Amino acid sequence: MIVEQIFDNATGTDFTLPFAASSVDQSQAYMVVHNHTQFVGGPLVDRVTVPTSVWSYLDNRTVRINRAAPFLAAYDQGAAVEFVFPAKDPIVEGLGFAATRDIISFLKHDTSAQNPVRNAIEYALGRGDSESGRYLKGFLYGGFNGTRTANRLRRRESAHLGRARHRGERSFGDANATGRSYQRHLSRR
Repeated sequence: MIVEQIFDNATGTDFTLPFAASSVDQSQAYMVVHNHTQFVGGPLVDRVTVPTSVWSYLDNRTVRINRAAPFLAAYDQGAAVEFVFPAKDPIVEGLGFAATRDIISFLKHDTSAQNPVRNAIEYALGRGDSESGRYLKGFLYGGFNGTRTANRLRRRESAHLGRARHRGERSFGDANATGRSYQRHLSRR
C-alpha cells in the first residue's frame, strides 16, 4: 500500500494509515520524500529514501516522522512524503478502471453475436476535464490502457485530452489534472 502525505506546515508528524500494517517491522516498509518544486526547477525534487531512524510506527495504524531530524532539514514544509508498507486486509481498488478496460476491449475486439457493435470500432477515444481527466490520468498511470492479454500501450500526454488507441500504440492523458505541481508526478513515470 502507498500513502502520500503533504503536511503543508512545519509541525505535522503523523501518518494515519488507511489500513492496518500487516507488520510493524520497519524492514518491510519504506518512506521517500521530495520537495514540491519538482516542476518549477527547485532543489531536492527527486524522491529520496528516508532513513528508518527518522520515522517509526506508533502502532499498526500510525507512523510518526521526526521532523526535527537533520535529514529532513533541507525539505520544505510542503514536501511530499510517501510511505509504502504491507497492508492487512486492504480493499480491492481499481475495479472501475478494470471494468472500463474490459468493456472497451469487448466492444472493440469481440466478434460474437453478444457484441452489438462487433467489427465496427477501430479506435477507442476518451476525453476528460476536471474529475474525468483525473480518472483518465489514473487509468493510464495504473496501466489499464491495454487489454489483459495485450502488451501495455506506449503512453504520451497532452493537456485537456484523454485518448486511448488500442491498435495504434498511442494514448494521451491530462497532465495537469491536479492544481498542485507536486501532485503531477503521478502522470510522469
